[in-house]
Amino acid sequence: MPLVLLALGGWSAAFSWDMGTYGGGSHFYAFEVTSDSSSTGSVVRLEFDVRQTGATYSVTTSMSTSSDGVSQEGVIDAFSGGDALGMLMFGPMMLFYGPGLFILPFALGGQDVAVTSDVYVVAGMGKVRMDRTENVAGLECVVVTYEPADDDDSGSIVFGLAEGMPFPCFSTYGGEGERTSIRLVEYR
Repeated sequence: MPLVLLALGGWSAAFSWDMGTYGGGSHFYAFEVTSDSSSTGSVVRLEFDVRQTGATYSVTTSMSTSSDGVSQEGVIDAFSGGDALGMLMFGPMMLFYGPGLFILPFALGGQDVAVTSDVYVVAGMGKVRMDRTENVAGLECVVVTYEPADDDDSGSIVFGLAEGMPFPCFSTYGGEGERTSIRLVEYR
């Protein structure tokens, strides 16, 4: 019996995922955004606090930045967001998805999200793999890797998708040295 449980440890049931659809109830989400190109270790923290009161919701969105290892000359720049300013200018939606905001609907193409050994080819765009899961902030997320066509040098885009989540558990995109990562660090 232990062998069977071990074999199923990375398995998850198939589910459909719809970008930006909120499933209801009260929830709190906190994400941290980092970039390889940040020289000061800048981090953007996004918090979404959703409280259901009857048939309506109260939604609070907070965004903060922090920078570590800032020189005295760089303090004034850090006050205004420092290296994180580039990550802030597109807003929370673009931060979550990056280029995937435009690619993810096509990459999934209505396909259910589930761990599989299959590789899906998206005509003219690239390949999609969903070959493992990762636990993120207590959620079991299916790792979706989009690999662009050979003539695209933007690098792969990796998402973690969980059933019932209105956005990815994590998203990583960009080429070497320019990679941006968004990760759910708290969920309740």
